Amino acid sequence: MISCYSPTKQAITKVSIFAQLFDAFEETSQHESHIAETGILFYRHIRTLLESSKTFDVNSCEEILAKLKSFLTQTKDSISLLQDENREVFSNDLFRELSEAASQIDAIAAQLKKEQKSVVIDSTLGVTDALTLLMKYATLCQEEIVNSGGKSVNAKYYLKDSKWTEGLISAARTVVSSMAFLGEASKSYSSSNGFEGQVESVLVGAKEVAAGTIQLVTAARVKATNLFSPNQLGLENASKQVASTTSSLASVAKKAYMQQFTMSEEATSRNPEDLEASNSHQLTIAERNQQIEIMGLESKLSQARAKLTLIRKKAYNKN
Repeated sequence: MISCYSPTKQAITKVSIFAQLFDAFEETSQHESHIAETGILFYRHIRTLLESSKTFDVNSCEEILAKLKSFLTQTKDSISLLQDENREVFSNDLFRELSEAASQIDAIAAQLKKEQKSVVIDSTLGVTDALTLLMKYATLCQEEIVNSGGKSVNAKYYLKDSKWTEGLISAARTVVSSMAFLGEASKSYSSSNGFEGQVESVLVGAKEVAAGTIQLVTAARVKATNLFSPNQLGLENASKQVASTTSSLASVAKKAYMQQFTMSEEATSRNPEDLEASNSHQLTIAERNQQIEIMGLESKLSQARAKLTLIRKKAYNKN
């Protein structure tokens, strides 16, 4: 029997160590990927050889090398298969998420239509119509990318760069969440005649929907090969429609609020105990009280802005 040369013996020693490590790995790899199964099979062969004899001839060494080559080939095939499977699963999740987002927007619109008609409700329904069109073209753009032979989504790219680049799934969820908030704010605004801070909720909701739309359009274009295709142009036009309807909603809400405020002011001016009936001392007291109220509101505003800055910093660090 011809002994293997020293480097080969060292290699076999290293293989025996890997075989021991794989004994522990095998116990936790019962339901793992094709790669783990292939690796286990390879090291089983090596362990059998090690147990059968402590001395290896050249033929044994060549047998190990042959199995190693086979293992590497199978591993490459397994990696390719797993990548294809992961792309398919992620692509299916994406289209399912876009479809679900469209359905949720339709549900929000259906709830709004049950409310008493008002300019704010009608304007909010205009936003839902624009978002429905947006989701339609976002889906068509992804189908176009897949049909052209590109990858529908590169998951690693989106997951490493915070919320802005998480991809279409994150963007679709953001748009739906913002629209749900806007829908509730619009209903509350209409039912309360625009008072008790509801106008601010409508304005914030409209702003969030517009921002979410920008995020979605950006994500939808990441893998696009032709930014001037009919579907991409449709997506751009839909996003412009969302921007227009949210801006219009904000203007309508502000105008309705000012009308309500003017009516309230006129009612106050007709009150017998209005300022016209006050003497100089009473006016001085009223002025002082109003200044105190203004300073209190300004202080609350400063505190609210500082809190908003802190929240944004925390959100940035989390992402």
